[in-house]
Amino acid sequence: MQNVKRHIEEKRGLFWSSLIFAVVVGLVGQLDFMGVKSAASHRSESLFLRLVGGPWYTPHGRKQVTVVLIDDDYLKELDTHWPLEYVEQAGLVEEIAEYYPQSLFIDFLYQHMHGEQVEFDQLVSSVREARVQKGARVYIPHLVSVEPGLDACVDSPDNALDLVERTPLAERLMAEGAARSVYVRWSGCINRYPSFLLGDERLRTPAWAIYSDAVRPTLAPVKGADWAADFFKPMMVRWGTKVSPEQIELLANTNIQCGDSDWESPSRLGYVYAQVRHILGRQLFSDEPFRGKYAPCPYIDTVHASWLLRNDEPTRAHLTKLIEGRNVLLGAQITGIHDSIANPVNGHVPGVYLIAAAAENYFNYNDNYYRDDSKIISIVYEIFALFLITYLTGRGWEKYQAYRQTRFNSQSATSLNDDTVTENTRQLKISIPDSNVSLIDACVATFLFKLILPLTIAFFVAIVLWKFGSAPFNWLAIAILSFIANPVRMSDCAGVEAGGILAWLANKVDAKFRWSLYEDLSQLFSAVRAAVIDRRVRRR
Repeated sequence: MQNVKRHIEEKRGLFWSSLIFAVVVGLVGQLDFMGVKSAASHRSESLFLRLVGGPWYTPHGRKQVTVVLIDDDYLKELDTHWPLEYVEQAGLVEEIAEYYPQSLFIDFLYQHMHGEQVEFDQLVSSVREARVQKGARVYIPHLVSVEPGLDACVDSPDNALDLVERTPLAERLMAEGAARSVYVRWSGCINRYPSFLLGDERLRTPAWAIYSDAVRPTLAPVKGADWAADFFKPMMVRWGTKVSPEQIELLANTNIQCGDSDWESPSRLGYVYAQVRHILGRQLFSDEPFRGKYAPCPYIDTVHASWLLRNDEPTRAHLTKLIEGRNVLLGAQITGIHDSIANPVNGHVPGVYLIAAAAENYFNYNDNYYRDDSKIISIVYEIFALFLITYLTGRGWEKYQAYRQTRFNSQSATSLNDDTVTENTRQLKISIPDSNVSLIDACVATFLFKLILPLTIAFFVAIVLWKFGSAPFNWLAIAILSFIANPVRMSDCAGVEAGGILAWLANKVDAKFRWSLYEDLSQLFSAVRAAVIDRRVRRR
């Protein structure tokens, strides 16, 4: 009865000490000393999206979005240069409009005239024809001059519309070309995608404008006039890893080679294995927050502009599948033009893919897209994860200590006095409180309880929250903070005696060390096997 009472008291003590530690350290950790927490948060999200968010993403809205990409091959075939002349832009708009897209976003900035007026007139005419005769909504971007220190996702100045850089060229495309305006270039928002800027619903970003104009007739009457308020929080954009069957069919008729890119992985687990191997092999200590190999075949359906110049029937049939009735985004990937963004799944991709992926996320999730939780909720999640790690690690360490004590008490009388035990094996036995344990056993246990278990628990909590639509919380920082209160001490591996680690290093240079190491590992594996068998017998 006394043993039961003491056991309950010990469990209560561990529970309350873990809870107190989680609250205190969780609150102190919010100070973000020297930016360590922010850096860990960036890395946590990057790793999570590479291992979970990317491979387990099913882009149901992918058939709504297509990117048309101007590249070096297109410039070579037309024997032209960048930026494209207005006549060439007009021809490209007409080529795309021939496939009857639902909308067309032109990711070009019309700040200054760089050609003849008559050429720009032809572009205006092509845009108007695409809108009026082909029924495609055409979007033209405007720049927003956000003042230093002004966060476009947080602040709501009264003069938001005055911060728009309006140019005569863009204004004419809207007035005479029947194009619609969208707004780009914002500061703040961390690495999130906003629906509109500076709290003004009129300053719509491209992805949100494409989505809202497409679904407003059906959703607005149901949601009400203020349905856009549900999209106020900026989006955490999810990126996929696999290309669509339609894209594969088109690639089969082109010279574009994806090489051994990740989309060819036979399964999600195969992709995750490749990512883990890449992280551990090359990027474990990299300071690059967004990692991941560049994907020549991103999961967003892509039409290279040079394909539009072909007249063969198979190519045109495939282009019809990828453009007709879809929302098309026209962008560029030109050597020497640094218009690219980094994402943790695909690496560096042309900037237009951010808008395309955000639009696809809107179509996929509607107003249930992934977003950051409030500050209070985030702190609660972190404190809960800290408590869970500390408590479960403590409980596991207690059980391991009890098992270790029983094991070595039963073996000490025979193993250390056995004539077959070598002198090196005896030297490898180091002193740990209340028991004798081999160095190998101690190091394995310390590595497991000090590092692997905290990281696993924190990662599991992140997965659970992810299932409920929360952006990945800072699971790496939580695992690191739990290191402080972890009941396992580093001395458990090095030995509490001053000469423990020195004795081990001395033995390492001994020629007989390899045999001693083999004996210790054999004893460890035999004990684990015996424990598993004993547990199975008890269950029966």
